[in-house]
Amino acid sequence: IIMREQLYESTKNDYIECIHSIGDKFSTAMIFGHNPVISETAAWLFPQRLDDMSTCCVLGIEFEISSWKEVAKKGGVMKLNLSPASLKGE
Repeated sequence: IIMREQLYESTKNDYIECIHSIGDKFSTAMIFGHNPVISETAAWLFPQRLDDMSTCCVLGIEFEISSWKEVAKKGGVMKLNLSPASLKGE
């Protein structure tokens, strides 16, 4: 686990820089954050429209890349979108 305190009060670009800095030996990463910046970052990653992420929302994003440095605008594919409401069946 690597904690990046600079992401607590940050911008979308800070999150993208963090993603680009992930070592290529890792094929999976989990990034946690707060709105509105985490929703802005997620929206930047998807080609389709994405509403603001609700509290406790979890997104799974897949990229066809060989390096984390290749993560680009609208380059992700959403594989998972869970929210507390979706788990309750609402």
